[in-house]
Amino acid sequence: MRFGIIESLMRMHDQYDVMLIFLPRAHVEVIAEQWQGDMEGMLFVTSESLFEELRSRGAIVLPRRGARVGGHNKQAIMDELERRGWCGRRDLNPSSKLGKLK
Repeated sequence: MRFGIIESLMRMHDQYDVMLIFLPRAHVEVIAEQWQGDMEGMLFVTSESLFEELRSRGAIVLPRRGARVGGHNKQAIMDELERRGWCGRRDLNPSSKLGKLK
């Protein structure tokens, strides 16, 4: 909090349609606690213990599978983005580990 992460995320939330958030559970807990307003357009890959809180505020939440964003997480994230119409497969850069939105 002392680094202004909540304020930075709120500014980004106003500027972007989609935010992918990959942070340790403790950081996501602070965001959930301090965030003002809805979390629509925010996609979290995090611990299942936070699912209900985040979803109740409009966030998309996918389960974390292992310590890194592995193949399962990558596919689930891309499927969710495409399902919601936020991008198509052609909009994802396959050369990056996750794929960058253009």
